[in-house]
Amino acid sequence: MGLSLGGRFAAVTNYREGSESPAPRTRGELTASFLNSEVDIASFAQKALDNGNQYNGFNLLLAEGNQLFYCSNRQTQIQQLPPGIYSLSNHLLNSPWPKAVHAKAAFEHQITSGAVNPDQLIQCLHRRKPFPDEYLPDTGVGLALERMLSPPFIVSKDYGTRCSSVVLKNHQGKTVLVEQSYARNGSPGERRTFNFSNPN
Repeated sequence: MGLSLGGRFAAVTNYREGSESPAPRTRGELTASFLNSEVDIASFAQKALDNGNQYNGFNLLLAEGNQLFYCSNRQTQIQQLPPGIYSLSNHLLNSPWPKAVHAKAAFEHQITSGAVNPDQLIQCLHRRKPFPDEYLPDTGVGLALERMLSPPFIVSKDYGTRCSSVVLKNHQGKTVLVEQSYARNGSPGERRTFNFSNPN
C-alpha cells in the first residue's frame, strides 16, 4: 500500500490459490508504478489486466481524487467503485471470507458510533481467534493453514501480521496515515504517523 504527495493511493493484495510458481514480475511493482505514473486510473488498471499473466494472482485498488477503481487478474472486468463500504482480503472484492466479513462489520460499527479514528479502526483488525471450520474457504492450502490464516490478525511461528495501517482523508484533502507495527509474537511495536495535504 502507498500514497503519493500528489494525492494518489494504491494497494495490492495477493490472491490466495494454493501453491504458486514464481511469476516474471512482482505484484508490488503495481502500486509503485501507479504512484509514480501520470497515467489515468482506468488506463493503468486496464494495462495491469493486459499484463496480468506476468504476475501471480492479485487484487489492485487505485484511487485519485474521488475516484476509486478495483481490478484483479483473476477476473476480466474493471470496477469503478461508488461511495460505500467494501472489504478485500485474498480473494475477490467483497468475497464473504470470515475475516473480511468481521472487519467490515466492525468498521461499519465504528462509523455508526462516530468513532472514526485510527485507534478504533486498528482495533477492527485485531481479532486473533480462528473462525469455525465450516466458515473457512478452501483455497488449496489445507485445513490447518486455512484455520491459521482465518482471523484478521495472524500470529504464528513463521508467519503473521506485522503491520496494521489506517488511511484517513477528509474533504479538504488532509490525509493521515498511521502504521502500527507488531513483533513476531503479536505485541505492539513502533507506531508511525504521517500527516500531509493532497489536492482535492
